[in-house]
Amino acid sequence: MAAPPAYAQATDRPSLDYAPTEYLVGGKKTDPLLTVEQLRGHLALIHSACELRRRVEALAPSQDLASQLFYLPQDNERKWSWFLGLAVERFTLWCRSLEENDLEQHGMDVIPPSDVLLIFQTYLLNPGWFREDCHRIKECKWLFGVADFMSKSLGQMPEFLEASPKAEREKLWTKRCNVPFDPFDAAVVMASKPIECPCCATNIAVPYADETGTGYLQYRFSVSCPNCSMVIDKSILGMVKLAHDLVAMKSDSSTFLAGALWTPEKDLLDISRAELIRMKMENHIRLDTVQDILKKVKFKPERLIQLVTTGFDYIRLWSRMSSAYIDDRPFSVDLTSAALRQSSFNDKMFKLGWTHPGVFNGDEERVLVHCIARYHAFLDLLSTDSRGMGVPTLDIDLAWHTHQLMPTKYREDMQTLLKRSLDHDDTILESTLESAFDSTSRVWQKRFGTRYTHCGCPVPGDTIGSKLGKLLNSSSSSIGNTTRPFIAPEGGRDDMAALTHPSDHNAVYTLTHKKYCEALRTERSNKHSKRMEKEVKTFMKKKTSDAKDHDEEAIKRRLHEGHHPAFLTPIPMEEYEDPQAKCASFGGAVVMQRGGVIVSKLAFCSSSLKTRSLWF
Repeated sequence: MAAPPAYAQATDRPSLDYAPTEYLVGGKKTDPLLTVEQLRGHLALIHSACELRRRVEALAPSQDLASQLFYLPQDNERKWSWFLGLAVERFTLWCRSLEENDLEQHGMDVIPPSDVLLIFQTYLLNPGWFREDCHRIKECKWLFGVADFMSKSLGQMPEFLEASPKAEREKLWTKRCNVPFDPFDAAVVMASKPIECPCCATNIAVPYADETGTGYLQYRFSVSCPNCSMVIDKSILGMVKLAHDLVAMKSDSSTFLAGALWTPEKDLLDISRAELIRMKMENHIRLDTVQDILKKVKFKPERLIQLVTTGFDYIRLWSRMSSAYIDDRPFSVDLTSAALRQSSFNDKMFKLGWTHPGVFNGDEERVLVHCIARYHAFLDLLSTDSRGMGVPTLDIDLAWHTHQLMPTKYREDMQTLLKRSLDHDDTILESTLESAFDSTSRVWQKRFGTRYTHCGCPVPGDTIGSKLGKLLNSSSSSIGNTTRPFIAPEGGRDDMAALTHPSDHNAVYTLTHKKYCEALRTERSNKHSKRMEKEVKTFMKKKTSDAKDHDEEAIKRRLHEGHHPAFLTPIPMEEYEDPQAKCASFGGAVVMQRGGVIVSKLAFCSSSLKTRSLWF
């Protein structure tokens, strides 16, 4: 194993003048992969999303706008889910409206409204799917160029989002998409979605949401065709989408099934593999039209899957491919559910105060420098074991997300430094989740000589930056021969070490493992309580007479003010299968059949688990 980078030795006081100008990742020197300005831009995007959510949750039946809506869900979770579903519909309209020369002709006016921008940001956090979709789906043809354009403007986002939208930008959107620019005005006119009955081709106007809970954006979506009485749900629409792709492959050599192109282990678009899959499909699906296929399987999704996988040599790959065919939207990612999961991360950042304008100005900027340094250290950690799993804390996760908002640069950096892709995909079992964080913490301690997590919540009278400064000043760890005090929050002072908040975690469990996962939660909660009690006792024994009063207060707060075990949402890096796992939603995440790199939704402080439905 290569010697670890020298990130952690302390100086008298951390200064931006001492911010690293290069890092070691996997034994390779690299310039910083991110800038403070880019982190600020991402935080501005998060703040915009959180403010948008609060406006949605504030909608009440007594308001004029709410009274104009066809249907308004009652509780906040359902309101937000409904709103994000509409945002995905608007994102689809925007994608289809993009033209080849838009960036040259319109520049920043191409950037969509805030709700659509949130969905676009969510899409970018699934880099593997995003890259493949941009290659194979006509609606996504120009998205990659827009993403790269926006990545170069990421540092301008705070000013761009604070300013009122230009008239030219609103006009371009309205002309292209034929719905109001403002998402709340659009919600008034977007009452229903047209779908076509796959059996008799009757056009049906389906409400997006209604009091029966069977609208297009709702969990129990179902509609009966008024002509042939066929019952249509999301699985039927996904079946039709797959049938269309199977037929398109026969007539267009550039058309492939979702998931057949991108290979995560190499981060390549494997055309030869995709063509081999197409040939196998053509050999045993000798049907020329969508109707031929649907009639052969008697309009039953499970029969179509059986037909497609007969003689299919890539059964492990099929679990990924099939996840792209859950509805009729063109994208391979369920963007509504992905945006809901991302909302949990955004909400924690917002509540911690990280997203508020100006919070990291001046000397407070050290927090973002620290965040960038820790992200590089995390990548270095992953470089030592290509099959291992790492759990990034909240600050590292912020940097990782920011990096992914720059798709071309992200891919090039990962290939150069890690020789593989780190991809987002919320698919891992809680039984794997529970040990991954502890493993990451142990490896981090061994490699860098410093603990992995610390609580960054400001105690009374302290800002985030001054708190971090005290933690950094207390560090006595020394690794290597340079002075880079940017990943070592604790050191020789026991009172500062006691402030480190252990990020215990369990976020996701499956319906088929419910009792087992509940037992794990109880066990880890008990361990967490015992650990907290032990640390408080240790702190009180070693507390010196000249210690700050708020040090003791901060320790006690950890037991009483929101410092419950932190929960995670998973992000796979490598693929494996668990045949027992089925899709379910608890704690804001979906469990399916793969696993890998895991994201901590909370590094510095945590919140109780809230059961959250991805649909309402």
